[in-house]
Amino acid sequence: MNLHRTENLPQWETVAENKRNIWQKIANTTNGVITPGNMFSLTGLLLVGQGIKDITSGKKLAGIIKIGLGRSLDYADGKAAEATKTKSPMGELIDASFDKIQAGAAFPVFYHSNLAPKSILGIFAAQQLTNASLTAIAKHKDNEIHPSLEGKLSTFGQWSSILLYAMSRIAADETKPVIAHSLDKAAKLTSAVTIVLGSKAIVGYFNDTFPSTNINAEKA
Repeated sequence: MNLHRTENLPQWETVAENKRNIWQKIANTTNGVITPGNMFSLTGLLLVGQGIKDITSGKKLAGIIKIGLGRSLDYADGKAAEATKTKSPMGELIDASFDKIQAGAAFPVFYHSNLAPKSILGIFAAQQLTNASLTAIAKHKDNEIHPSLEGKLSTFGQWSSILLYAMSRIAADETKPVIAHSLDKAAKLTSAVTIVLGSKAIVGYFNDTFPSTNINAEKA
């Protein structure tokens, strides 16, 4: 999984101006705002927004499909940035910010639409809020912090779990008990693994934020 990590400088800054590709030139001109990765991120954000709108208007299946497609672009944006060599702190910030915006907008909709267990949504929301808070504190302390593998996997797992729960409940409403049961079992397994990964991510972000207090070191 591409973590969309960068150093302090955008990739194009390490390339001579006359050797930059077209995307690096555009990124440099726009201060890192217009890049293939950011375009994928924006498209994903808009698709998730459309999916949320569909769910609230009663088009649950269409909404879930759009949200799934939108979230899949969270993987594509990093691949695009890597392929065009346009990774940058701006892209990393946009990617992380859009993740939080989508969760903040979608989780309440799934909660009120009863498309996923409220307890699971609460745990996922708490993990996301904790990670966001630690990241903000780290930035304030001028500590370098980047998305971790566990963090990215837990985000992927959260959305996968929620969408599986939603599909299960739609199948149940359409009197397809076998499909509903299978999807529900997959959702429960995915959410259990995700909670563990999310907890590990929080420990990692805590250690990055407060390097003098290493949780794993104290346990050892």
